[in-house]
Amino acid sequence: MNRWRMVGGILAMIFLFACCGLYRDAFFRHLNAQISVLEYGTDSFEFQFGLQFMGNLSLAALLKLKWIATLGFSLVFFGISCLGIRIWFHRREHYFWLILIYAAAIVLSALAMLVGKISGMQEQWYYFARWMMGAAQSPVLFLIVAALLLSPLAKTTSSTQTPE
Repeated sequence: MNRWRMVGGILAMIFLFACCGLYRDAFFRHLNAQISVLEYGTDSFEFQFGLQFMGNLSLAALLKLKWIATLGFSLVFFGISCLGIRIWFHRREHYFWLILIYAAAIVLSALAMLVGKISGMQEQWYYFARWMMGAAQSPVLFLIVAALLLSPLAKTTSSTQTPE
């Protein structure tokens, strides 16, 4: 891949991360605000960004939408991260590390929710689970994998492997 295509790809990836992050933020702010309106009777507010449909949903539907959107946005950010791995590293085996770190974030989040439910401390464990899923819905996991793949440690371990 020539230099300008790589720069263009990186800029496109940054643009996609930024746009998806902005929309995700607006989506969840509106979703959580509407849940608050229905659950706690807080004041209503004005919807933006074409999210008015949330005003017609029940509390149960909003909570279900929140779970679906969490997984959906995680998949979108995973896809953009795959694009980043393809642009920067050109090696299929590097996808393994990205899959591993995303799976770890999702599994740790699910375990936190389970521990919270079993221990009766759902609210406390929810914050950890939310933090882990927040990482999966941002460029953070991609940046961790990229840093590991670019680190001197990655170069020393790959030089000890036998050639393909």
